[in-house]
Amino acid sequence: MTTTATTTTIAATTVAATTVAPAGPSCDDATVPLVFSSVSGDLDSRAGLRFPNVKAGIDLVIRTVEQGAYTAADASVNGLVGGDFARINVKCGSDVTVEAITVKSGTMEPVVQTSIAFTLFDMDEGKRHKGRVSLQTCSATGASFPSTTELSAFEANGCILVGSCVKGKKGNDPTALSTLTDDHTKRTASLFWANTARITLKLAVGAGSGGRNFLFAFVPTNACIPGVDNSFRPPECCPKGACQNNIDFVPPPPGADMAAPATTAAPATTAAPATTAAPATTAAPATTAAPATTAAPHCVDAELSNVELTKKRSFKKTEKAAKAACKAKANCKGYFKGGAGWHILVPGKRTFGVGKPNKSIKVAKQCTW
Repeated sequence: MTTTATTTTIAATTVAATTVAPAGPSCDDATVPLVFSSVSGDLDSRAGLRFPNVKAGIDLVIRTVEQGAYTAADASVNGLVGGDFARINVKCGSDVTVEAITVKSGTMEPVVQTSIAFTLFDMDEGKRHKGRVSLQTCSATGASFPSTTELSAFEANGCILVGSCVKGKKGNDPTALSTLTDDHTKRTASLFWANTARITLKLAVGAGSGGRNFLFAFVPTNACIPGVDNSFRPPECCPKGACQNNIDFVPPPPGADMAAPATTAAPATTAAPATTAAPATTAAPATTAAPATTAAPHCVDAELSNVELTKKRSFKKTEKAAKAACKAKANCKGYFKGGAGWHILVPGKRTFGVGKPNKSIKVAKQCTW
């Protein structure tokens, strides 16, 4: 498709950091883009997709909130697109909740950002409103749309739903931030958060065939359009097709692996040894009986050697079901996710890990009980 030659300037890609958090959409020094350079991992795993060094000392981890509940038409396209964008593929007729977390490089330790900008590009749909796409999120400090937008938007109780309205055209998706046109921004939504290390999003695609890609970057695109009115909102409903004006997204709580760092500050409570003046309180070691909790399933990402599928194959639809099946089998070593679903592993002669023994293996976990 041929697009207008007018170019939208994304000046924010060169701005510097500041400690002042903007109250809403901003294209000034307070909103520092997170820049993609490379990626590794799998979206539907606890490790997620990791984008290293999106800013000095900071990695970005994007992952599904509930592993095994995500369905893609083609998960192989997840990850980087060109040099500026990332992409998540979602099968028509399904949705997925993802979280994006800014962490200390090489760790899962959250690092709060004064401002986070996120722009979703190329929001369109198929013929006769099939595969209509939407994004839901809560707690954003603001949103920005051009006055020429082709999207719809509905807000309620601190949450927003942005949806597509117009059939897409082949070849009209952006290829670089530096060459964005007015036509590209018609199908973009820019959202902003302040003083957080984590944002959560629900990405949904209506009934249709195949799947659709959600193309995004952590930049303030629409807020940087000259003369933009950040109070402007698109219509609540599209001119045609079902109206997307029902928010059903409930922000999920942080996972244990993310919440843990905050609780590590608790060692300050070890000042409680003053209470050890009452020897009876030293009975607290009884709390060390917590090892009983080691009886609970503990499964971690790993490469498993000398394992095999059970002779009687029984693939599961969710990770939760695979974990339960593993716990129920005395010699289970762990489980994996392949093209046919989730399956447990028992002693054998093969090695299972991400990409092993074949590229269809997206997740491999070793369990202790």
